[in-house]
Amino acid sequence: MIKYITASFVAIGIVLSTYGCNSSSNNDLVVAGEALVPTTQKCFKVTAVTPTTLPTNYTAVSVTVQNSCSSSKSLNGLALQLSASSSLAASGSALSYSTSSAPWVKATASISVKNNSDFTAIIKTDSNTSANASNTFTFGYQNSTGSTISGLSVSAKDPLPIGTATINVSVDTTQLNVLCPDSKPCNIGIDIIGSGATLKKNILTITGNTGIQKVSVTKLNSNTYSLSPSSALPESVSYTLSPLSVTVHDNEDENLSLAFIDTSDNKGLINETVKNPEPSIFQQTSTTMLLSNSAKTFAYSFTQEYGSAHTIRNIPSATYTIGTHGLADTASNTFYSMSNKTLTVENNQTTDIGTLTYIKNSSTTKTTFSVSGLSVGDSALISFDDGSYQYNTVTLKDIAAKTLYFIKNSKVTVKVNAGKYYEDFTPFTFSPSSTTTQKIILKKKILPKIVSIDGWPTTHVAQGGVTLMSEGEYTDRPVDSVFYYDNQGSTNFDNVTFPRPTSEVAATCQSKAKNFTGGKCVPTTVLYTANDSAIGPIENIEVGDVTGIGRITDYEHRTSHLLHAGLAAWINGYLIANKSIDAASIILNPDTLGTILKGKQVSKINSTLAANTKTITDSAKVASCFLSSTNFSFNGSEGLTLSEFWSKLSVTTNAYEAQVNKFPKLTLDVYNACLANPVSTNVTVPSFGNTFKGWTQSTNWLLETFANNKNMTYGWQVNLWANGSAVWMHQNYSSAKISSDYSIPVANFLLSAPYSAPYTPDFLIFDKYERDDSDWDAYSKSYFTNNRDWDAILTYVKQIHEKVNNIPIMLWQVPGGHLLTNKYNLPNTAHSSCEPVYFLGDNNLAENLTNINLPYPAITLPSDLSYNCASTGCTMLEYLNMTNYNWANSYKIEEAISSGVFAILWGGGNTVSIGRKPHDDGGWLSRKTMQYYNSTK
Repeated sequence: MIKYITASFVAIGIVLSTYGCNSSSNNDLVVAGEALVPTTQKCFKVTAVTPTTLPTNYTAVSVTVQNSCSSSKSLNGLALQLSASSSLAASGSALSYSTSSAPWVKATASISVKNNSDFTAIIKTDSNTSANASNTFTFGYQNSTGSTISGLSVSAKDPLPIGTATINVSVDTTQLNVLCPDSKPCNIGIDIIGSGATLKKNILTITGNTGIQKVSVTKLNSNTYSLSPSSALPESVSYTLSPLSVTVHDNEDENLSLAFIDTSDNKGLINETVKNPEPSIFQQTSTTMLLSNSAKTFAYSFTQEYGSAHTIRNIPSATYTIGTHGLADTASNTFYSMSNKTLTVENNQTTDIGTLTYIKNSSTTKTTFSVSGLSVGDSALISFDDGSYQYNTVTLKDIAAKTLYFIKNSKVTVKVNAGKYYEDFTPFTFSPSSTTTQKIILKKKILPKIVSIDGWPTTHVAQGGVTLMSEGEYTDRPVDSVFYYDNQGSTNFDNVTFPRPTSEVAATCQSKAKNFTGGKCVPTTVLYTANDSAIGPIENIEVGDVTGIGRITDYEHRTSHLLHAGLAAWINGYLIANKSIDAASIILNPDTLGTILKGKQVSKINSTLAANTKTITDSAKVASCFLSSTNFSFNGSEGLTLSEFWSKLSVTTNAYEAQVNKFPKLTLDVYNACLANPVSTNVTVPSFGNTFKGWTQSTNWLLETFANNKNMTYGWQVNLWANGSAVWMHQNYSSAKISSDYSIPVANFLLSAPYSAPYTPDFLIFDKYERDDSDWDAYSKSYFTNNRDWDAILTYVKQIHEKVNNIPIMLWQVPGGHLLTNKYNLPNTAHSSCEPVYFLGDNNLAENLTNINLPYPAITLPSDLSYNCASTGCTMLEYLNMTNYNWANSYKIEEAISSGVFAILWGGGNTVSIGRKPHDDGGWLSRKTMQYYNSTK
């Protein structure tokens, strides 16, 4: 937690300091707030070098910053956040940062944030960093206790512009003596406001007569600024501004003054009305009016509802002007301006000025606008500002140019927002003196490179969903993959069963779930050979209470495990070879690895296997014998291979159900013969250790050997709770803590068995929990999530990805129900989650989720499940808003790519997916995935 208020505004370019007499006691005050000119660059990658401990308790840290974008970028203002797994300062001790006392701290970096566990360095440089080039910066700290840093991690925030202008603000409070007594302070906030809403931030809070308050606002960018109270004034208090606003440029100083006025004995009233000149064109229901005196020492702004009479109270006796900005619609050539009206106000008198009217302006000229660089279906929102008119926005697509109209010889600033998929557009100003053409060229963001998996997309994160084999479930909802649960491996260990859904999934891919690019779809079979999912809630599993574990150590069932895996690989390879599909994948044994690791059962499995007469190699030989046999028979045809047998079965049997039912009986003789004499045809079975590792390696070998096609890929699944529990994701743990306590133990376990050489899977599968977050079955078991939790999950995923030889990652069974709004409802609101919005965003969501639909605002999360909110629990809405996260602008799919993710498969057996089953979201997720896909073209 940041301890000092001198934290985040330095990083974004605003510094406030007091000056002069009667100032507050805070020196070098820094106030947190928004950046003046926000940026969304995602170009910089940072790495920390091992800290060096220097004499007298100094520790130096070197950080390398690489510009991964394709163009030169400025590092000026880049904030480097360093965090440690342990406190950098003992309780009560102090950290000190100084470039003067620590010569090893380069002048190009300044320390601006300090606390007991992290600090931020702000880079200051006038030079740019070339594309793919790197710079190294050194800085550090002095700790009075002499302890050294440990578990250091580093991350970077976007470089934000830091200006060099200053505004000296003076606020005269002397007339608040009676109106704001000490017993009842006013608490009036003072805001500084930048033109175009680039900045609106509190700089002071006035509680009463404290004389003249002064504060310097420094490091401002060039702009026009004014002052305004941010809270309601007492009835008899008004204020004056001198001047009304100032414009500053780099390295300039300007002054702004605000004085409060006691109007209790000096009251005048003004009555007026303003009407919208053309409501069909201008949709706004109100405008901002400005009342100012002729001496420019008094200014009052207020919101005026169109068509409603308005009374302005407590106005000092003087001559005033009143008016508002004009209204402009460039598409229809409609411009209205309002001439300021002059009026005189007398004490204790009412001045009625009637209706203020707009005047239509016809002095315009044409300008042709065109936009290029947009993908099909995308659009750009164009806004204009000339300081005099409030413009309607214009939406343009990458098609024919559009003619717009502007006031001749005005100066118009053009801003463009094409959304999160495009690089920020630099605003420009032009003067429409005659017919001109303005070209807007947009550029797509350069996305992180996606890890390559044979048969899977490499231009975008593959988007897939579950299939229940229902007619029409994927009509008009294209995906890159569909997956199906093959439960026969879990319920029929005693039989030789054919992996039933494989060819059905392939058919669904090809006929119902066409890929975005026109025809390719990867059928994915969830294959259970050792199933630890079917015995109840995974958190309740006790060591030894696992059906699948006993069967891993039993020879006959272990043979069945391996045969199921080999058959699934063989049928996928067969379908690829016969051009039924282009690629296929297998997800192996969900929950099995997690249960074994959580229960610390490897040694128990190994000791049981070591005592067995029949070995893992014996089991592999039986499976290999069956898969390579030439002794199949079909309707009198003898000596068939498995491929010949399957071809005849497919051709001669019309009903697929009949094929599946006949398979065990037709192949029983071959299986029994292989049990008695496991001899393989043209296949050499390796020798596997009689251990858990040997079992996983033999499974991998069978999948790789009998698929016989590189486009048949596979991976094992692992869980968030594999190292004990999943509630760690709620705990605000540092990256170092997640690594040491969760990622490294899981990664080492994977490298010790299923992901060890020489037979290594193609990818690794993670799933959080299948049910949608608002489903009682999810949130009652601690699986309700917000952005903080998913940030932690992606950290966990990335660390394991990197530790396990950069293994590609599939996120599977990701809940697909989105955060519902009041305007977008579903029959069952239990099927809603944050995950789709976290990865893909939703600009229909309001700030603080004020338009979110039930159940979120109403349901309180259990207080005993380590959700890390209030001790009495917090509501779902409070939990989603816990970090003040902007859900509307979320777009974490790029971070998923950086974490090694190549595919996200949405939904599950009882969860919203992309298709219409098992729960339909009306196509919301399908539209979102299509929008994402189009952004990558």
